[in-house]
Amino acid sequence: MRKPTNWTAIANTCPEFIANEWDVVLAVIAVIGLVFSCILSYRLKKEMKGSTFLFILSFIDILYCLLYICKYVLKSAALYYRSEILAGIATNSQIKLIEEYGNLFIPPLVFFIVFEKFLWTCTSETRQTWKIITVDIFKYRLIWATSIIAFAATVATSWNVMVSPIHFCSVFFYTSPHKILFLRVLADTVIPAVGLLLAPITFVFALITLCRISRVGEGERAENEEGINLTNIVAESPKLTTGKIKRSILCMLAVYFLFLVRGFCWYVYVSPHTSPILEGKETPESVSRQDDSKVTYPPGPTPLPLIGNMIEMFSYPPPGTDAFAAWAQKFGKIYTIWMGTEPTIVINGYKDLKETFVNDGESYVDKMIYKKLNTSLRGGDHGVIDTNGNTWKEHRRFALHTMRDFGLGKEAMEASIQLEVDKIEEELRAAEGKDVNMQEAFDMAIGNVINQFLFGHRFSDPTRFNELKRLLDLFFDFQGSLRVYIAYLIGWMPQFMVELLTPDVGEVRDGIFTFFKEQIDEHRKEIDFDAEESKDYVETFMKKQRKREAEGDQESFSDDQLRNMCFDMWVAGMHTTTNTMGFLTAIAVNNMDAQRKMQKELSEVVGDRVVTMKDKLNLPYTNAFINEAQRFTNLLPINLPHATTRDVNLAGYVIPKGTAVVHQISSVLSDPEVFPEPEKFKPERFLNSNGSLKKVEELVPFSIGKRVCLGEGLARMELFLFTANLFNRFEFAEGTNGLPSLEKTFSFISKAKDYTCRVTPRYSQ
Repeated sequence: MRKPTNWTAIANTCPEFIANEWDVVLAVIAVIGLVFSCILSYRLKKEMKGSTFLFILSFIDILYCLLYICKYVLKSAALYYRSEILAGIATNSQIKLIEEYGNLFIPPLVFFIVFEKFLWTCTSETRQTWKIITVDIFKYRLIWATSIIAFAATVATSWNVMVSPIHFCSVFFYTSPHKILFLRVLADTVIPAVGLLLAPITFVFALITLCRISRVGEGERAENEEGINLTNIVAESPKLTTGKIKRSILCMLAVYFLFLVRGFCWYVYVSPHTSPILEGKETPESVSRQDDSKVTYPPGPTPLPLIGNMIEMFSYPPPGTDAFAAWAQKFGKIYTIWMGTEPTIVINGYKDLKETFVNDGESYVDKMIYKKLNTSLRGGDHGVIDTNGNTWKEHRRFALHTMRDFGLGKEAMEASIQLEVDKIEEELRAAEGKDVNMQEAFDMAIGNVINQFLFGHRFSDPTRFNELKRLLDLFFDFQGSLRVYIAYLIGWMPQFMVELLTPDVGEVRDGIFTFFKEQIDEHRKEIDFDAEESKDYVETFMKKQRKREAEGDQESFSDDQLRNMCFDMWVAGMHTTTNTMGFLTAIAVNNMDAQRKMQKELSEVVGDRVVTMKDKLNLPYTNAFINEAQRFTNLLPINLPHATTRDVNLAGYVIPKGTAVVHQISSVLSDPEVFPEPEKFKPERFLNSNGSLKKVEELVPFSIGKRVCLGEGLARMELFLFTANLFNRFEFAEGTNGLPSLEKTFSFISKAKDYTCRVTPRYSQ
């Protein structure tokens, strides 16, 4: 940690601004560098006109050195005279903006301007001579390689060119210290390290280049492809070499030595307070914060600059859970990954998940909100999935009450599901002897159940449903894509670039929300506000909305909130259930013995009648089959990140408020310590020795904690009624295309690969 000089006592009069001994070190380096750079610049300009690129680099370094000196003078003067005016000038935000971004664009600008100016000040013959010489040497990639590497070294090791702007950008785009750690690590370690590696290479290439030019000037015969004698051309061109070439080279090396010293100072002495990577740790473990210097993060995989570990995660085979398993094996059950520039704590294993999300649930109850996604898709912070605080609490409670009022655990909702079971039965009997796509049948059935709850009617037009389903598929596909992770998780990316990277968001937003608006407008025309009972969720919401507006509350139950609640109901209730049913059927076809055991139990307990929720307690093997299918399916490669609501101590690590925390449910469902041979389908693992259903606490497919899936009750009812009734009425077997694959697609929610199966009725109609 840097120790402040005695000047910091005086700095109390200038609270915006504190100087320390590193300002002195950098100022001294700048003064020495200024002297050497001026000498080198003079020699290059007067004696070695051909080496223009070296002159440019020395000229740029003069600017850098002057900038350092000016900063030091301002700081010293402000502190010595206790002048708030000078301190204000030095820290003026607009001046800083011009300074930081100017330093990014000035070097290449100066390079091209001076190069062109040099050419046009020469005679036409000299210009042609210079072009021939440079083209010939470019053929050997000497000047080209030297100029590029030297320029890169200059940029990388100059604090004012790269490091300071990155710090400025990180502060400009982020407000909490832990969020800017990644960019600061990049600024304080990676870039100087690159500069330190490039500078010695520059020495070698520069020396080779100058020696080659020197040999040509001394009479070496060298001809290019057109047969032009370079010896004669050099003799007629501006002085490329002199007797002082050795001193010029030494002067150039001295300047680059100062680059090394400057980069080394920041790399070793200044940056460790933000980057313990220098101590040999793979993951940054500390952040410098004004109110807490003890923040630490668990170890984890080494992130790439700006994009973190996302590419590594996507490099694993679908659905991506292998990445988290590999990291857990290497770093332990709690580790840190970087999603873009965001540190994300991943918690694996049921014990640690229960300790955090259940026993200390209030500390992890918030959802990690990605403002760019909410802006692009929702038009703000609306709905229940991507909100926190009072909005989340009130609308989650309202949705649960509405679900209970409309029949969860009652006959109304069960009747709605049974209707869809009957519709599927009609389709399957009509397709007897043919291959059928069960995924499509489940999609339509579950979609009708959701639409009935929200809007009070089934889909009369399959075309309308298919379009809505296509948009939802598109939403989940791009939600699980790398480009979306990059767009939404790289915090420095502006909103317009995010929208360019994710054009699908606009299509989903316009299509789905237009459908919701049409349904809501129809309800508004027909609603009877005086009726005691409501027909569906939208009508219940509108009555609540009217009551709140009468009380002066225009925001909490707005039309935007209603549309987003409808979206959340579809998102939470559609793909999770349909994909589980699709996998369950594929699993049953691949495990005919287990399927027949379930059918035997159904025949003995129910017979050929309709299976109802009252039968559930009497069907242990059927319930075990469904439980194992949910465990085996393991739909979510990564769960939605939560956020800490306060600073927490997690397994000895101090995690600051607002940090993303992922409860990795997939690690529980595939934990060999809980579920031996997790890669095998074994319904018996959920049965006691006497054949009764075993309660397994670690079966948490609907998540864990205070944000457990909103539609869990409805989903459990759907899974039981669809599975029990369809497998009681039909046998599902291998189709003409062979057994269904149990491989998963890579998406936000995993899905079985397309398959068909042959369906045979078990009872006559």
